[in-house]
Amino acid sequence: MKKFYGRETILSAIIKALSREKCLVITGMRGVGKSFFLEFLASRLKLSKKYLPILIDNIMGISLSIQLRITLHRLLISIENGDQNRETLSIQHTIEKIRKKTGLIPVILIDDADDADEKEIQDILRKIHQTKAKIVLVGVFPVCKCKHFILNPLDREAFHKLLRDKLSNMITDDGINRLYERLGGIPLYLEVLLPRITEMTKYKKMPLERSIVDDIINESVTHGALRSVLKNHLRSYVSLFGDYLVKLLTDNMIKNEELIKRIIASGLASLESGKLVIKDPLLRDFLNSKQKNEKDYLIYASARKKSRAIQKSGLTFIDNSLRFFHNETLINISNDPTPNLIEKLIKISKVLHAKKTLLIVPKSKATKSLLKKAHAHGIKVLQLENNKNFYEEGLKKAMISLEH
Repeated sequence: MKKFYGRETILSAIIKALSREKCLVITGMRGVGKSFFLEFLASRLKLSKKYLPILIDNIMGISLSIQLRITLHRLLISIENGDQNRETLSIQHTIEKIRKKTGLIPVILIDDADDADEKEIQDILRKIHQTKAKIVLVGVFPVCKCKHFILNPLDREAFHKLLRDKLSNMITDDGINRLYERLGGIPLYLEVLLPRITEMTKYKKMPLERSIVDDIINESVTHGALRSVLKNHLRSYVSLFGDYLVKLLTDNMIKNEELIKRIIASGLASLESGKLVIKDPLLRDFLNSKQKNEKDYLIYASARKKSRAIQKSGLTFIDNSLRFFHNETLINISNDPTPNLIEKLIKISKVLHAKKTLLIVPKSKATKSLLKKAHAHGIKVLQLENNKNFYEEGLKKAMISLEH
């Protein structure tokens, strides 16, 4: 099992709260480690011999209720060694049968709960309340008014310990402090940088000092992996919080109090002297640098709104990207495809039983490696010019493709 750093206090508080609460909500900004924390919480609950953790990795575009029913149904079959084709019971009845068979309290752990429909979340909560089970909902922002915990970035001590374990003595205290300042203790950013840091320290025998830290981070933000991660995070935030987020990031002018509460609850920002301040220092630096292009994100948000209107014709969102499912066809529109995009599409297409997959990317980003992988797995790649109308043109091409 992976090591767990610096979150014993919140972990203990959550487990203690479960003894008296029916429902808990855990929120946190992108990259803070919510999914890993949820897995670790599940392992701790299992060790307690009191709870039976049931993990649901929510896939947007598929009914959460259906995902939950299928997971519970399969679990019950495995417990009873029963017939795979047996009749599926209601969520309430299945939970109670599992509880009686195991003698444990089922705890439903739902990741990416904010991707689900709010009415569906309320319906699931109503059903859980009819049983002796408990539920933990995890996402960027709270999806209901249950007991709420915010998962913050690693503190300085935990961050130091993690780096020492990873890099032994090849890193100076000054280097660790600089990494913490620049990355804000966000685990995902460190994970992205570790291969480069390891190369510098272990193979080139260079002690990781302040100046080298800045060089590594700036290199990755300019044309490396961190740039892709930051752009994906920003797009995700825009899709969750809309154009208001862009206004927050550019001029701090937000008058929507409910939205302010949601952004603060996500852990992304805090209210300081009457102003919202982004708590992710790398994202803040990225937006204040020459890399920032406000129009790109507004265009993206606009494309999302237009594509939502297209849903009337049956087009369904799969997640926070421009990714849809319609007529057994999976469609992905991306102007900055990540190295693992093809693998992700393969996984999603299997879950959805998609017969066709269409990937729309800019010509400049259609690398030989991407095209080779796509071809090997039967994924059709459509290349467009990367201009300000890329997303809108991609949507038009997607709709044309579906008609044929």
